[in-house]
Amino acid sequence: VHDLLATRFPQPLGEIEEILWRTGQWNGELVHRTKYGHEVIVESRWILSTEAGKPAVVLEINTNVTERKRAREAIRVSEERFRIALQHSPITVFCQDLNLRYTSVQNPSAPFTVEGVLGKTDLDLLDSPEDAERLSAIKREVMRTGAGFQGEVSFTVDGTTRFYDLTVEPL
Repeated sequence: VHDLLATRFPQPLGEIEEILWRTGQWNGELVHRTKYGHEVIVESRWILSTEAGKPAVVLEINTNVTERKRAREAIRVSEERFRIALQHSPITVFCQDLNLRYTSVQNPSAPFTVEGVLGKTDLDLLDSPEDAERLSAIKREVMRTGAGFQGEVSFTVDGTTRFYDLTVEPL
């Protein structure tokens, strides 16, 4: 079967068979070629069945994961492009959970750092509780209505009032 499918193994077949004989199973990723020449990536599980303590048959179960792998790669490439685009821009992108705790931050502006922001709320980060409540109210309204917000906001950090063009969109 492996000759028919022109299977590519992640390691030499002899090593895979040695693991199978020793442990009774093997799991890994294989690449098969269809009769039309297309490559198919499969998650493969081999189980050694024995009779009277001797190897009798190998059950091989393959799950086609080609599209899943392609989708993951497309997401990885897209995220890398996004990171590169933000790297030298004056734009900060962040996500917050339903409790308005920061769950991700890209390209934070000084004095903020990714490590210093993650898991925190605006109340934890800003000098003024009033500023924090004003920003939180905007975000809660976006979550409540599902309608985005775009406008200028200001808040004080480390004694300095900063002005930002804020866009908030629900996910």
